[in-house]
Amino acid sequence: QLGLKALAIHENRDVTFGGRAPYTGPESLAELSRLVLRNKLNVGLACDCDGDRFGVVDEKGQWVSPNEVLALVAGHLIKNRGMQGRVCKNVVTSHLVNLVAKTYGREVRETPVGFRHIGELMRTGSYFMGGEESGGLTIRGHVPDKDGILACLLVAELLAFEKKPLSVLRANLKKQFGEFYSQKISVPLGDFNFTAVSERLSVKPPLDLAGFSVWRIDQTDGFKFILKDGSWLGLRHSGVERLVRLYAEATDAKKLKALVEKGKKIIRGDF
Repeated sequence: QLGLKALAIHENRDVTFGGRAPYTGPESLAELSRLVLRNKLNVGLACDCDGDRFGVVDEKGQWVSPNEVLALVAGHLIKNRGMQGRVCKNVVTSHLVNLVAKTYGREVRETPVGFRHIGELMRTGSYFMGGEESGGLTIRGHVPDKDGILACLLVAELLAFEKKPLSVLRANLKKQFGEFYSQKISVPLGDFNFTAVSERLSVKPPLDLAGFSVWRIDQTDGFKFILKDGSWLGLRHSGVERLVRLYAEATDAKKLKALVEKGKKIIRGDF
């Protein structure tokens, strides 16, 4: 109806998902990236197997992290939509979202991991957007749960409002707020007793991470060690598997690597 060219792939029901993991990470969206480049499209949009998580590829075929998408959409909702209220996100979602919200004088509330916590806050009506780093997003007036289709539509709306390529909007975001490097890994516990490690962390946590002083420790969900420059290391037990989820974010790649290695040592009780 709008006269736009829209191409679709994997739109048919397939219980085997074509033999690939039905996620929205960069590996799963490689085919979408090629489609965007081959047909010179403005953006590539995707959902996971049940439609609640989103995936985005810019016009250069580059995967856009959920953290970037959340930051861009938050700015769009405030600037272009004029939405009022606060933002909620889980504790391991990028601080980039906090910086965008702060620019517009908006508060951010952090929750434990699990979108149900965000959904509970969205029900209050005080929050205009809720999101998580794993690709979940919702807004006020919609269902209080993550919706990948909604997120994709909001990205399309963002591009229509801004009239700029997504790669340019990403570059502008980095120019304004700096570079953010993040990583998430799952560490098998093996013979390590993370419960005992957690008890030690509660009593005597490390005040230094790989040579960087810890500014604050957040225990909203596990342990989140925050440095003065906003870099951080997060550790939390999976709850369903013998794994510890390790999250880290830093202002440069070298610091990120150092935080990840330190996190692995802490999980083993070496601190």
